Order: sequence, then structure tokens, then C-alpha cells
Amino acid sequence: DQEQGRRVAAAAALLLIGGATGYFAGRLGRAREEPLYLRAIELEPPRVSLSVPADLPARWSEYEPRRGLGVSFLTSVDEAEQLARMAERPLLVYGFYPGCPMAAALDARVFTDPTVIELAERTVPVRIDLSQLPADEQRELTSRGYPFLEMWRADGTPTHKLARNPDPALFVESLHDGLEKSDATGEQPAWKELRALAGRFDSARSSEREGRMAEAEETYRALLDEGLAPAAIAERAAAGLRRLSDEARALLLEAGAAATRDRPLALRLLEHAAERFAGTRFEHDLRAALERIERDGRFPALAMAPNSA
Repeated sequence: DQEQGRRVAAAAALLLIGGATGYFAGRLGRAREEPLYLRAIELEPPRVSLSVPADLPARWSEYEPRRGLGVSFLTSVDEAEQLARMAERPLLVYGFYPGCPMAAALDARVFTDPTVIELAERTVPVRIDLSQLPADEQRELTSRGYPFLEMWRADGTPTHKLARNPDPALFVESLHDGLEKSDATGEQPAWKELRALAGRFDSARSSEREGRMAEAEETYRALLDEGLAPAAIAERAAAGLRRLSDEARALLLEAGAAATRDRPLALRLLEHAAERFAGTRFEHDLRAALERIERDGRFPALAMAPNSA
């Protein structure tokens, strides 16, 4: 966050940077000392990409494309496209006007049919209230048929016009064609597994926000190491690990800056940091710095250990 960034900048300004591999605190004329080799905390500037959202969309851990005896539709195309990319599925796009008898017939006969529901699980269904769109967008969609029923790839590219007849058998045949044209007939990740992965990520984010850093680190790391998480979840887990690393770095450098003017404050900062990151791979580095100040009376020179991080 911005406060953490300011702390890092202030700390770095008070530390002498010795090349790409070491940060050296203290007076310029101080005799060369054995540096503290860090095992986990990285000394490079923070690397969290602002382009990677910290959180998953709220519904990913609970969404399934069937609800009761019918198809469960999302109502936002943007949300559906994000979910479709994660779930490796095309979109089933259904545009309607409230009160329309043709749409009511589709709802009652087609989207409650067991075979349609089963096939819809190979898609991300999204239902658009056309009356809520600008007039030009309504015209553009309805000119392609009404009720609006199409299959799209996750990037919004149309692949197939679906049957609008409220006959389940005709719709099933049309949906099979749409799945084939959308390259969605092969193996897909199961919705149950996707919900579980999203739920684990959400749990890690909650742990991070609430200061349970060891739990957050363990889950983020597991999501990456297992190799099962879709890219959208894996990249957020990697960003979570970078946030933990960058915060540990910020706390270490803040203590280093404080040590030049207030040794007791530096000790308190490191004690707090070590407690906050207890059980993580960063705890060792923070406690090692604390021990060096207690032993030597000054903040140690810092360098990355070989094969660290």
C-alpha cells in the first residue's frame, strides 16, 4: 500500500546500498563487517504488479451453472467473461426483455430440461436484460435474432447462434453444435474443483488481511506448487507471496533506518516484525537481524545468501 511504500522509500534513503546484492547500514567509514546473509527477504525494490488484482471476483468460490431445477445465469457479461477464462469454457449468452412470452417459454421449457442443464455446465451462462442496455446496443443484439441466444468464446467472439424455439430437443442439438464450434467438447476442469481452489485462495486472502501471515503464505505456496490452479488464481497467489515478501522487506528496512538514530525503536520494530511473520520463511531473517543488533549494538550490513529466496 502507499503507507508501506513511503516507509520503504524513507528507509532506503537512510541506508547505503552496496551494489545489486547488498544493503549496508551505518556510517560510510565503518570497518567492513560480516554481513547478515538473508535467506528469504529480497533486497530488490517491491515487485507487486498493480495489474494483478489482489482478490478474486466474489462469486468464483460459490458459482455453479445449475440452481435447483434450472440453469443458473450470471447477469454481467464482464463477470461471465472473467469466469469463462478461468473455467476454460465458452459463454452461453441469453438476451431477453422482461415480460416477453417467448423468453418465458424458454425459461419454463428449455432451461429446466435436464439435458440442457447438463450441457450448460460446459458453459458459463449469462442472461442479459436487454432493456437495461443503451438503445444502440439493444438494436445491435436484437438484429442478430430475438430472443438473443448465442455462444461466445471467453473473449466475446461469437461462435454460434443457438435455436430460439422453446423445444428442448432442438435446443440440445443446437447447444451441441455451439459447444463443438467453441472447442468445448473436450476435458474441462470440474466446477467443484474450481470452487474449491477459489475458496482456498479466498481463505489465504482473509488470512493475509487479518495478519495470519503463516497461514496465508502456506496456502499461496500450495496453490502454486500443486499446479492445479487456473492462471487467474495462480497469478493472484504469486502476487500474494510477493506482497508478503515486500512487507517483510519494508519492516526490515524500516528497522535499519531507525537503528541509525534510535536503537530501542529498531529493536521494537524487529520484534513486532518477527511476531507478525512468525511461522513464515521470513521470520528467520527478521530474528537474525534482531539478534545482531542486540549483540553488536548496531544494524548489520545486509546481503543475499547464495541460493536464497
